[in-house]
Amino acid sequence: MGILQRLFGGVPRRAALALAVFAVLLLVTPWIRPEAVPLMVLIFYFAYVGQAWNIMMGFAGQLSLGHSLYIGLGAYAAAALYMKADIGPWAGIFAAIAVATAVGGIVGYLGFRFAITGVYFALLTIAFAEFFRILFDHIDWLGASAGFYLKVENRQENDLLNLRGSPTMFYYVMLSLVVLAFGLCRWLLTGRLGHYWLAIR
Repeated sequence: MGILQRLFGGVPRRAALALAVFAVLLLVTPWIRPEAVPLMVLIFYFAYVGQAWNIMMGFAGQLSLGHSLYIGLGAYAAAALYMKADIGPWAGIFAAIAVATAVGGIVGYLGFRFAITGVYFALLTIAFAEFFRILFDHIDWLGASAGFYLKVENRQENDLLNLRGSPTMFYYVMLSLVVLAFGLCRWLLTGRLGHYWLAIR
């Protein structure tokens, strides 16, 4: 009961009802409008990764223009492990988190150490993103400037372990991640960490 209270406490009943109706519509969309599934997967992706920027700018009030760096590093780490070392995408997530966290820690350390805020913090983040873009343009093992492409396989049977299957499977995977991301942000915002973010702002 404590978890539900923390997640939905203070939400008006009308808003909760509208949210429930919206959730049901999202659950049945692949069966009602299957042609909309690829677009919805893309929308879910941006909604999911947008929560990272929401934490920085929305909660902590720090303008960051370098989030593409962390997304790119995580994607390259997981994809390279899958294509080069045959390590599954779910296991590759831990490597992606470690790499993105390490680089984010460096950027965060510089920001706090030298009290960089406002537009100067934005310049710091975009400078790191640009530096890594140029660096990856010269790493042939990862495709250099052409990029690193994953093999596309259309399968009738869903293989959730290796993320291979129909668009509907990807729809529900991304929908689950979006719900998790929004729930986590709501959970953190109402806790001590959320108060830290607001204090920074």
